[in-house]
Amino acid sequence: RIATITGRYYGMDRDKRWDRTKLAYDALVHGIGKKSDNLITSIQDSYKQNITDEFLKPIISTDDRNKPVGKIKDGDTIQVIIDPNELEGSLDLVGEGERRFSPEEGAEILANRPSRNDLAPDPRLPEDTRLWAALQNAGGGTWSGCVFDVDRIVETLEKGLQAR
Repeated sequence: RIATITGRYYGMDRDKRWDRTKLAYDALVHGIGKKSDNLITSIQDSYKQNITDEFLKPIISTDDRNKPVGKIKDGDTIQVIIDPNELEGSLDLVGEGERRFSPEEGAEILANRPSRNDLAPDPRLPEDTRLWAALQNAGGGTWSGCVFDVDRIVETLEKGLQAR
């Protein structure tokens, strides 16, 4: 399963601009970035805003509890392969501590690792971004190219008011 998507402008910066690379790094290591339970829809949303492949900001794939599926932790060995001619690359878990293994075994290990409890939304997010994320989450996440489901949000708010 794909855990994180980012454009090469951020993940493969050639200009040595840490501010760009840090976005990709924080997404991979700390789970900071736009959360999505549907990467394809999130990419389509970016395209609708004329943000295409190279310039996609990090998108974090989430599970059914809205937790990042990425599970990189201290002591992991990550293999990065970049083909600048084809403008593609891969990032694979190939070791834990002293133990080394194939990318396929690494994918199996990641699939069975529990989510990291220390991953959480960045507390520095602006209020409007936090509100948008909460509305998107209450609305069931991104679907069919829409940002949120108004009817589901209203239903969730009404249930919350009734529970008071």
